[in-house]
Amino acid sequence: LLHSELVECHLSDLPLSTAMRALFGALVGSNDDTEHVLKDLLAAIEAGKVDDELWSKCLALKDVEEAIDKEWPRHAVRKASRKNIASVVGLVSRCCGILEDICTKLEIPSQEMSDDDELKLINCGAVLSHLLSSGPVSKVPDKRPKDPLAKALWKEQEHSRTLGARLIDITLRMLFIEGFTIEELDHLEELGSDTPEPGGVTPAMGATTVTAELIWCDGVGPTGGGNLKVTDDMRSNRIVGLKLLISILLRAAPSEALVPKEKERREGEDHKPGSAAAVAAAAAAGATARRPLMLDTRALEYLTHATPSSSSSSTTTTTTS
Repeated sequence: LLHSELVECHLSDLPLSTAMRALFGALVGSNDDTEHVLKDLLAAIEAGKVDDELWSKCLALKDVEEAIDKEWPRHAVRKASRKNIASVVGLVSRCCGILEDICTKLEIPSQEMSDDDELKLINCGAVLSHLLSSGPVSKVPDKRPKDPLAKALWKEQEHSRTLGARLIDITLRMLFIEGFTIEELDHLEELGSDTPEPGGVTPAMGATTVTAELIWCDGVGPTGGGNLKVTDDMRSNRIVGLKLLISILLRAAPSEALVPKEKERREGEDHKPGSAAAVAAAAAAGATARRPLMLDTRALEYLTHATPSSSSSSTTTTTTS
């Protein structure tokens, strides 16, 4: 089994996290298993019958992030949401709870990230991103369509925060987890004795001191604060967190520019840089690019410490580039 799945792959030559992920993947199954489980899960969401066994299989798969774009086209997720919104809300809440449990456990100094925890963070993040980014499409420009999931996310709770607030908090915490999206703090000692004491990022528990070394170094936030190594796995995990944050904010997938026709592309290449024709061509391309509108600003209001409006009829529109 290991020979067929890991042919010519020497585990001793790989980083420990990558080697363990490959080994775990060989043991739990192939990409065919992933495709079948994801298809079954989407059908179960639509039918309102997501059982523990099926969900556990999904959490244990190693390549959900790679396969979910194909197996969960957004029109199919929208269809499932229309047919059974309660099932979608239930799965969103379940994913959020798993992420919260893992992050809470990792706040204990003696606890370390396990391979099982890492896989659950990635898979829950991928599932959440697709559920949240498959919001209803507005047929009228600048007008927000009815969105039952958004309504459920920001519904006031008697004894807890809204599900939307919990999702944003846990997503921000995912972006700053040792060994997952930032370097292990033990390695900060290599930066020298002048390195400030590391702080933490726990939005749900109030503000704390945050050092430059914990803010992705040269990627996001203050730059030049250190020379910490970022592995390929870490970059991939950061993308999972960023996709999830964008999905919560937009309730849509990240924008994509329209691909120009071959004739238009060739004509564009004929324009001299800086010429009036080139400027006009660039303006036309910008006008035809698809830019999703942030028709529901409650997530953004929460991020900026404003009080999210509970009204679902607000027509405030924000354009994102």
